[in-house]
Amino acid sequence: AVDAGFRQDGVWQLSYDPARMNLAPNVRLQFHRDLVTRIRAVPGVDAAATVAIPPVSGNGWNNNVWVDGDAAHKDETFFNRVGPGYFNTMGTSLLAGRDFTDHDNLSATPVALVTETFARKFVGGRNPVGRRIFTRAEPGQPDRVYEIVGMVRDVKYYDLREDFLPIVFLAADQETDPDPDATMVVRSTLPPAALLPALKEALESTSPVMTYHFRNFREQIMWSLRRERLMAALSGL
Repeated sequence: AVDAGFRQDGVWQLSYDPARMNLAPNVRLQFHRDLVTRIRAVPGVDAAATVAIPPVSGNGWNNNVWVDGDAAHKDETFFNRVGPGYFNTMGTSLLAGRDFTDHDNLSATPVALVTETFARKFVGGRNPVGRRIFTRAEPGQPDRVYEIVGMVRDVKYYDLREDFLPIVFLAADQETDPDPDATMVVRSTLPPAALLPALKEALESTSPVMTYHFRNFREQIMWSLRRERLMAALSGL
């Protein structure tokens, strides 16, 4: 019953690792893009996109940021990196601006989408589109700057129990040092018996040596609530 800001049913989490393919770093982004295209073409798949940190997985990434160069007012925010179509796949509403597109690549201006809580915390609840986010880089490197191109509704990050956090989403296709492995979210109304064999065929036709794992996103939600479910079971007994 919790409003998590994203779809909780009809979504599968696909983790894959092509390490045995020995992909060079400069071709990894293209490999991930091509695999998303292949998965989207599977009959019965309604949407698919990559995500660095699946929601309510317990994992996270945070940093101090400031807006429009005002370093005196920096504060903590939380990050994720997603591909084009992620918010559509997860059913997260776009409230202002635009989503990531295939044009948001390494040769384009670094861009970001933010949540409502981020806008309230950093720009007083005003429309953040067009503002710039700054983050501290490694010693000796210039600060990283991202242009805000869109705002989405609040979503849960670590777990369902938390208050909404300020979140910055970065474009997956602008990752300068991509990992060989990745995670994809796939939305479909097909039952598992029909969907999973088709996804497996698409993956194995890409590479017979690539390892992969499926997880129903609802199972991820239930896992995140294991403490509450245990207490409910004990109370029932």
